[in-house]
Amino acid sequence: MLKAKGQVVDHELLVSALGKGCSWGCDIGRIKPMQFTYGGMQTIDGKLECYLGEGQFTADKIPANFFGAAGVAEIENLQSKLRTIGLAGHRHHTNVTEGNFSEPIKEAFERYLDYNVEYLDRK
Repeated sequence: MLKAKGQVVDHELLVSALGKGCSWGCDIGRIKPMQFTYGGMQTIDGKLECYLGEGQFTADKIPANFFGAAGVAEIENLQSKLRTIGLAGHRHHTNVTEGNFSEPIKEAFERYLDYNVEYLDRK
């Protein structure tokens, strides 16, 4: 999903606390403009609960001093969706994949796996 080959480096926040060479796993690069599906999942009382939505990464510029994999996302009605996600108790991390797949993922999760899905892009 990066415009060019990414690079895995020390995590800047951990370097300040632990020093260089003591952390690993921060991928750096620029996320390419594209349509994407996003979602998150958690377990509540032994039952999987998730949310799904769609958006797009733009070609907007990112400050040169930003670390990590960076991109600007456009998500319709973002404030309302963030409120829904937060009130359901989901964490601030999300998963992203290239393409628009929220409807078939929702169907598979609900129909075949019996997950509770909060579908953020009702159609």
